[in-house]
Amino acid sequence: MTPTLASLGIRSLHISTAAVPVEHTAARELALLTGAKISLVARPDSGVNIALASRHWVKKLPTASRDQRGWMWLRIAGGGGEITADEPALLFAAVRLLVNGLSDTTREQLERGLFIAASFGWHRPHWDGCNTQYWRSARGFDPEQYAATLAESGFTHCEVNGLQAHMPYEDLVTDEYYSQFYTYAPGFNHFLSTPLTRGLWPEMYLEANLNHLKKLADIGRRYGLRPGVCMFEPRSMPERLFQKYPTLRGARIDHPFRSRLPRYTLAQDHPISVEHYRAAIGQLVSAVPDLSYMSVWTNDSGAGFEHTASLYVGRNGGPYMIPVRASRVSSKTSKAPPPP
Repeated sequence: MTPTLASLGIRSLHISTAAVPVEHTAARELALLTGAKISLVARPDSGVNIALASRHWVKKLPTASRDQRGWMWLRIAGGGGEITADEPALLFAAVRLLVNGLSDTTREQLERGLFIAASFGWHRPHWDGCNTQYWRSARGFDPEQYAATLAESGFTHCEVNGLQAHMPYEDLVTDEYYSQFYTYAPGFNHFLSTPLTRGLWPEMYLEANLNHLKKLADIGRRYGLRPGVCMFEPRSMPERLFQKYPTLRGARIDHPFRSRLPRYTLAQDHPISVEHYRAAIGQLVSAVPDLSYMSVWTNDSGAGFEHTASLYVGRNGGPYMIPVRASRVSSKTSKAPPPP
């Protein structure tokens, strides 16, 4: 226990009998560093009360809390007081701040109360390279420590759609590495199946990935982070699906310089495709009922949309691919030397 914490005289901590995971985590964190005993109570008691602002355990808060989204309140006097926040992740951040981040000036304000407003009401990762993308395979990476660091740093959300293994299960051909791009921002097909896609991916592969997604969401909840997903969709489908249902073939979306196998997505306007995505979203929300956001990238790494002409998408590869094909044909048929 640091001298600063010792001087606060914290001996007992109280959380609600109906406490959510982050309230338990915040109390355990402070108890670990102070040696204080944690008690479950129905209402605020003597000692330090740790609760989300929605519990209304603090009798008097600064007026700024009424109009501000994203704040924390700490008041410690004579071994008692309260720690509260309006965002779950900021409750854990408040405890870490009490332990590590208070200056001498702010520490002096603890007795009468310290109100800190976050710069942003919510703060989520944008394509999280560590937790769900390819850097998740780094040696010694600890998702729980990472989630704690996110919350301590002011993040309010976490990305959870990461694959359980390092590489995805995808159809490929010899010496092709294109399918390795599917290891990041994985879409619906790597976590669940619908009536349309059942049997295309092994069920044990889908189950392992979905369990890992739910595990990351659970870890995030412990630190008050709201789960969300960042997906590259609409993804390509195996050719065997289009051999069975040719009218569902949509845009060709593979990158011409990387893929050695033509890849197509579903025809997005087809009623069966619409029903497929409706079912996929429904299953995902059932698996993670508190899913808070879905960021969809439509033009990268095995994902494409047939209603756009940007990047390398389009029904026949888009304008990016057409000049490549044209140049190859002209170089074979023309006897004249190529232009400088």
